[in-house]
Amino acid sequence: MSQYWGDFPVSATVRIPFSTFNSSGASVTMTGFAASDIEIYKNGGLTQRASDNGYTATTDFDSLTGLHIIVIDTSDNSDAGFFAAGNEYQVAVSSVTIDTQTVSFWAGTFSIERSGGALALIKALAPAGVLSNNAIAAASIAADAITAAKIADGAIDAATFAAGAINAAAIATDAITAAKIAADAIGASELAADAITEIQSGLATAAALDVVDNFLDTEITDIQSRLPAALVIGRMDSNMQAAANGVITAAVIATDAIDADALADGAITAATFAAGAIDAAAIAADAIGSSELAASAVTEIQNGLATQASVDTIDDFLDTEIVAIKAKTDNLTFTTALQVDANTLAIDSSASAAAHLKDHSLTAVPVTFSGGTTTTAVLVNVDGAAATGTDDFYNGRVLIFTAPGGLKYQATDITDYVGATKTATITAVTTAVGATTTAIMV
Repeated sequence: MSQYWGDFPVSATVRIPFSTFNSSGASVTMTGFAASDIEIYKNGGLTQRASDNGYTATTDFDSLTGLHIIVIDTSDNSDAGFFAAGNEYQVAVSSVTIDTQTVSFWAGTFSIERSGGALALIKALAPAGVLSNNAIAAASIAADAITAAKIADGAIDAATFAAGAINAAAIATDAITAAKIAADAIGASELAADAITEIQSGLATAAALDVVDNFLDTEITDIQSRLPAALVIGRMDSNMQAAANGVITAAVIATDAIDADALADGAITAATFAAGAIDAAAIAADAIGSSELAASAVTEIQNGLATQASVDTIDDFLDTEIVAIKAKTDNLTFTTALQVDANTLAIDSSASAAAHLKDHSLTAVPVTFSGGTTTTAVLVNVDGAAATGTDDFYNGRVLIFTAPGGLKYQATDITDYVGATKTATITAVTTAVGATTTAIMV
């Protein structure tokens, strides 16, 4: 039964999801699904839409096996006039492969503003141009019906409003910005008395400004009387008798201003230096020799360092140990570079465990296939050689699949083997065996 997906407006996008299953009812993917496999018929006619433009075919939607979707853009007019109001459409999927079978099927139907449908009836009730000028009066609009979201940007200009239509209650907080007001739009007649009071709030009056002006005149005159009449080389000539603590900083003193002549004998003592004042940049190369280091400084430098005698002891120990290690590593063989040859004789001190592991490893062989289903597998090579032609030869053996992803790590047993076709019957797995499938037979 084909599903009806609904009635859509002109130029709408139609999405049709569908699923695919194998013969056991499990979800499976399909192959070969493309836009060219989508066929759309109009009003039950036998002529398909001439163009595949506007179709999108998605297999395994969101990477979910067996879930697919068709997207149809009815605004695409590559086949002129095909998608139009008042018509019904049937959507088919033609010639795709599902569970190794080639199938075609109906994906569903839809309509565009179908005759007698809700969309067509609504259009009939309010066709374009049905409202005459001034048909909508103030009484026609419910209170609070028009919100900010209903009004397009720039839709309202000065001619839109009736006289007195805008009052304080109609304007949202911060709704009126500088960009919204035309030049010279607000004059004296547009300002209410409380608006003028609000604007003037906090501003100085002319009388207050006169008081400030007179004060500045008096103070500036007093300051000028204390300054010299002229500057000396752009500066005030002065005689500094004392400086407050911290006034003279490093930035105040010019580079090289303090030289040997400027320093009195003994002027620099330990107390003269601030913590961290002497850094690497302050010390000239080779300035500190053995005579400049106090005994305590030498002790501090040597603290934690090894003596020469300790180093000699470590050197002798390493010589002995390295020779012993080399004597053992010289006995190792490397048939392949960087890989040590090894022969495991025991596992956890058990020689029999190692022997069992060897026997098991020798019986686990690689297998390739040419195809199959979820319950059959056609063998190509077993352990690098062609699969045997002897019936039941592999019965009871176990296949552990190593690729592809859908089969990887699944295990199944061989219940029957036909040598003529090299086909093994296996316990069902979730994904069909294919030409890219590989496995280990144990």
